[in-house]
Amino acid sequence: MRSLIALGLTLAQAAMTSAPGDRYFGKLKMSALRIRYETMQLKKRYENHELLPDQTMHLVLLTDDAFRQWAQQYPKDAWLPSTGYALAHLYEELPGSQARDRAVTILIYVTSHFPRTPYAARSRDQLHRGVAVKPNPAWAHPSPQASSPAPASPVPVVPSPSPSPYWVSTGSFEGGSCRNADVGYFALIGTKGRGPFVKSKTLSIPPARTSV
Repeated sequence: MRSLIALGLTLAQAAMTSAPGDRYFGKLKMSALRIRYETMQLKKRYENHELLPDQTMHLVLLTDDAFRQWAQQYPKDAWLPSTGYALAHLYEELPGSQARDRAVTILIYVTSHFPRTPYAARSRDQLHRGVAVKPNPAWAHPSPQASSPAPASPVPVVPSPSPSPYWVSTGSFEGGSCRNADVGYFALIGTKGRGPFVKSKTLSIPPARTSV
């Protein structure tokens, strides 16, 4: 009978100290289970290069916001030390001093609030070894743009020799104008259908007569 009473008190105490499944925290209104799941998924997506460091940091900050509110309202929740340690470990993988500082803050929180848990022991060990600032990973650097091929050297335009003085006929030929007849061709400019067209034809120029 006493064992049943003790079990009941334990369950009642756990119910009072643990966040209900329908209680939501942070700006994104995340449940405790969602915070744990999101932390694991962000770590997996970042390690698989599905998220860039900046994208991951943005999402981790939102998850951290929900975690902090959860810890304030249910400070004795048994899930807090494991979730906090996982969140700190994710911060450690991200580049920059902000991620390092937040990792240290959460490790200290786990160590001070849950000193008898294995996660506190891991946090103390991590703090003792130190948390370094990680640089931006090489895979996250923007790839250099492919160098565009050098423009081809312009082909020198050789000017045509200046023609001899020519005359321009103003006469008509099938509705067009004759031009440059002295160099052996004419262009017929007229209309056909809906737009202009140009025809070319070679002319035979009779030799000039010499005066006797």
